[in-house]
Amino acid sequence: MDAFVPFLGLVLALGFLIRNVWRKKHFAVTFGALWFLVTAFPRSSFIPSPELVCDYKSYVSSVGVLFIIATLFVKLVHVMYSYFEQGVFLGFVHKVLRRKEQVMLLLIVVALVPVGAGAYMRNLIWRSSIDF
Repeated sequence: MDAFVPFLGLVLALGFLIRNVWRKKHFAVTFGALWFLVTAFPRSSFIPSPELVCDYKSYVSSVGVLFIIATLFVKLVHVMYSYFEQGVFLGFVHKVLRRKEQVMLLLIVVALVPVGAGAYMRNLIWRSSIDF
């Protein structure tokens, strides 16, 4: 039973990917997921490895996951822009910023401010080995 649930999840994920490839839908997400699986497959084996912990081998696989995250981020910005156009979400900003490029730039800046704040706080923690 311990191996059945992960196996079922893997079969469902592969079925989802095969369906997307067959129907030619969600190309970016499908590409990212296939990249992750193809690059992770040689490392994930039932054959034991002499290296116990090798996190560097997962770097290439993480490109697929990061590709999916970047794709979802771009979709989120486009959805937020459509809300701006409709005046549903901060409509007064759309009245001030008339051009689409200005609104998109504002959305990207607003989305990246928490990332920058998180990086700054993490740098405060890692600034010296004594503070850590």
